[in-house]
Amino acid sequence: MVCASCMHRRVNGVLLCTGEGVQWSNISQGVSVDDDFAMLHVIFMLLLDSVIYACIAWYVEAVYPGEYGIPRPLYFPLLVSCHSLS
Repeated sequence: MVCASCMHRRVNGVLLCTGEGVQWSNISQGVSVDDDFAMLHVIFMLLLDSVIYACIAWYVEAVYPGEYGIPRPLYFPLLVSCHSLS
């Protein structure tokens, strides 16, 4: 499994070896001619991971609320009441 921090280390390591490092001027440029994976991709991966983990935390907290909450059914995101504004 490839994580965003591993990809950050790879991109940053290659750019540091060239003597340039990660800067705003090269954040969207690939690290080599053969590879177009840039630091901007890593930032987008981190943002997407944050959204996914927030959704998982929201779901687990609703299904297993702990000692002082009312648990919702496992299928509650599929219910109409979950998506209504009232």
